[in-house]
Amino acid sequence: RESRWTLSEDGARIEIGSSVFDQTGAVHRLAYDSTKRGIRVEVEYAPRGPVAWAERESPGEYPIDLLELVTPARARIWLAGMPEPAASEGTIALAHTYLGASEADLALRRIDFASIDAGPAIFLSDRTAPSGARERWLVVARAGEVLHQTSDFELEISQSPGKESGDYPTFEELRIRGARVEGAILRGATLAELNPLDDIPQPFRFLLSLRTRPQRAWSTASFEIRLRPEPPMRLSEADESETVVTGSGITSVTYTNPLPPKMTSGPETATPGA
Repeated sequence: RESRWTLSEDGARIEIGSSVFDQTGAVHRLAYDSTKRGIRVEVEYAPRGPVAWAERESPGEYPIDLLELVTPARARIWLAGMPEPAASEGTIALAHTYLGASEADLALRRIDFASIDAGPAIFLSDRTAPSGARERWLVVARAGEVLHQTSDFELEISQSPGKESGDYPTFEELRIRGARVEGAILRGATLAELNPLDDIPQPFRFLLSLRTRPQRAWSTASFEIRLRPEPPMRLSEADESETVVTGSGITSVTYTNPLPPKMTSGPETATPGA
């Protein structure tokens, strides 16, 4: 509600309830501090990019901006009963999505993958609309600079043979095929799984459940991507200058509603323009 959030005049700092996202200064800060829940989390990072967005012929209804990828970050985490906060270091990926309608009306499922290793990195996003149409975007970056980005590729989502998919299926492999890029992302161990409505008090949870039955899961993953140079180039020259990017990362799969049975039988393939 309007009384529960504030936005700075320059738009660089927003406070929503117990959460603060501050992009002022050389170090940016994301914090959540709730005495009621007994949780304090604070993440700090010095922004370095990349800043990228999917190029479209016309403004899309579900745009995504990639602000950070494999950016070094520090965190402090405190839970009720801990004598002092626990410190952690790692990397952060930050994507910004802005919608003109309820997400449940625009996205039935969204899959995101972000690298966590130093060196060349990738960010992949795949959205399935309630109609079944799919939209995807891939960014290859290094040291905060975009090497290649495209939506012009096929993305096949595959499960292990014989595995039950259920209402919220997870993938075993994402297969990427395009004119300049080819590779795969292999899912590893599940890190966490939850229903986002569980933290919302009644009666709001009941009212929201009339429109959406969400589910979210995070897992580890490994990847290998082959990036070919721009044509024209002889085959022998292309082989020599091909860029191979490998590493590990984190995948998140978000459902706003269960996937219909017709979408869970066999591999799913999204082609350019689908």
